[in-house]
Amino acid sequence: MQLTRAITAVTLLAFTAACRESATETQTPADALTRDVAVVSGDAAYEDVGVIYAQIGTFGVPAGDVGRATGWTGPCPYDAGTGRFTCPGQTREGRTVSRSYAFQDATGTPQSAYDGATTASANFRSSMAGSVERDGWSATMSHERDMTQSGLAGAETSHTINGTGSSVESRSRHTDGGVRTYRMSSVATFTNVVVPFPRARGAWPLSGTITRSVTAAREGAVGSVTHQRMATTTFNGTRFASMTVGDRTFTLDLATGRVVREP
Repeated sequence: MQLTRAITAVTLLAFTAACRESATETQTPADALTRDVAVVSGDAAYEDVGVIYAQIGTFGVPAGDVGRATGWTGPCPYDAGTGRFTCPGQTREGRTVSRSYAFQDATGTPQSAYDGATTASANFRSSMAGSVERDGWSATMSHERDMTQSGLAGAETSHTINGTGSSVESRSRHTDGGVRTYRMSSVATFTNVVVPFPRARGAWPLSGTITRSVTAAREGAVGSVTHQRMATTTFNGTRFASMTVGDRTFTLDLATGRVVREP
């Protein structure tokens, strides 16, 4: 299941109330779009972080549930032909999840089990699809990720994640301050996202970025109009990551997925 074949994927939604502006404020269509893209992209980044931390369960350390994700624990049978572990599908809270992973040593040779001394990297592929309805926002979506964690061999204190992702929302309806309906799709790039290992309670990504190129087709009485936005989330080791969408700056709460626009 390669991400380059198609955009199919998930963005599960967070509460939009924290990103609202007063209904009495003048808001241009461009401002509304930027805010809506920020909410969608912030929620996706919130889920990305949960998935990254859930994956450490394959390394034999406690992962626990982080955000919406569940730990990557067995039984996930190993296929010597593909060099991957393929996990059974799961359905949780109306969302269907599929995933697989692979271990490699420093030479790129597949391994049939994780070895703390010799496993150098791990690749994780996952997809999730479902419908969500939350405060001021409803959507049907799918989401896919392909991430590689490196820096695993030996007594490491952090892992570095690089990879790609994609998502499609077949219908994203925003009702705060009016009704706005979109079809949204995005392509994400994970660039040198560094996370502490093992994860202590309250620890967050230390550095790195997740960049999303978002295409939004807004539906209206005269048809749809397509817009482009770039959303970049930058991690700093705290619970609150910075996110820029166009020329606007927002703060993303990694514990809740809520997005707040900076003054």
